[in-house]
Amino acid sequence: MMNIPNPIKKIGRGALIGILGTLFAVPLWLSGVLDTFEAKTWDWRQQIMTRPGSATDRVVLILLDQNSLDWAKEENELSWPWPREVYTYVVSFCKRGGARALAFDVLYLESSKYGVYDDEAFGESVRDFGSFIGTVFLGEETGSSLSWPSDVPEPELSISGLESWLTDTGADELDFSRASFPIPELAHNARFLANVHLNPDPDGIYRKGYLFQLFDGRVVPSLALAAYLAGEPKDHRMQIRRGSLSVDDYSVPIDSEGSTILKYRGPSGTHSTYSAAAIIQSEVKVLSGETPTIDSDVLKDRYVFFGFSAPGLHDLRSSPVSGVYTGVEIHATMLDNLLSKDFMRSVPRTTAALIALLVAIVAGIIASSVSGAIKNTLVYAVFLPLPPLVSLLFFLSGS
Repeated sequence: MMNIPNPIKKIGRGALIGILGTLFAVPLWLSGVLDTFEAKTWDWRQQIMTRPGSATDRVVLILLDQNSLDWAKEENELSWPWPREVYTYVVSFCKRGGARALAFDVLYLESSKYGVYDDEAFGESVRDFGSFIGTVFLGEETGSSLSWPSDVPEPELSISGLESWLTDTGADELDFSRASFPIPELAHNARFLANVHLNPDPDGIYRKGYLFQLFDGRVVPSLALAAYLAGEPKDHRMQIRRGSLSVDDYSVPIDSEGSTILKYRGPSGTHSTYSAAAIIQSEVKVLSGETPTIDSDVLKDRYVFFGFSAPGLHDLRSSPVSGVYTGVEIHATMLDNLLSKDFMRSVPRTTAALIALLVAIVAGIIASSVSGAIKNTLVYAVFLPLPPLVSLLFFLSGS
């Protein structure tokens, strides 16, 4: 019988231990058993490693907060909902400041209770702005329309390769059977109508987003994509293929359902934020010849999102970086990622499995090659933190 040198036996034994450990762990990971743990560690990584992107200062928020509601009621005797004419001051202030695009994360599905003039005034301000983004809500069980209304302009969007990609992937999450459209005064004057539907993960946290979705065979952009397209006055090119959606010269990583992982920039309030009351007051002062509270130049060449943050207006969500995060900030984060060209990329499962196998084999070989409690303890002290460290390095690289 051939004698195998002891060092080779130790290497073989260590490699076998690593392989067996990996074979035990990988099925648990592939089956989704560890998904909850992975999601929570992902949130931890987001929280400790968030930082502004190259375009974070190009995105601005105007929030209808509790102070704005209180101001309207106490100073102007305006109850909720406000007359839509009030929002014309927000739109005109953004135009005055030279904002690239203005996206309203607000659904205007019914005529104003203040009369036809109220809707017409709002529609005129939207038309005058030019690059205003209105909203449509896509759903499966809610929505008054089962097909695209004949009196609503169809989106001027096309994505090369979409039909073949849909055939290959199925992508059921993208296609909606129902929709709710805005009032005609908005639908006819907005540059785009964008979808504001957001899908959380099973635990209720919003980690991913869709740059577009479908209704009745039409491509409906997200609020973020619509703002980008409206704010960049040029002919845009979009193409989809397995694993990516190209928007002009940038390839956004997507999964088989068309969603992409968002890279949050920080907790709520990371992007420059202004109160709706302060914006409205500033526009009124300008029109009266007075010095405004906020200089409209702060919006020059910025992408502006308008949304709600007052608790009673029900647009508060949970994100990896904050338990209370406004829905409009999720849309702003997506645009920030698009402008900064740094969406997160998922590491392919095969790559992750191979890395896990390699680490396990090396750890097994080294542990089998040393003797003594102290040396073994050192091996474990080095290799146990290695997976999270590798994960952090991937995060820093955008994966």
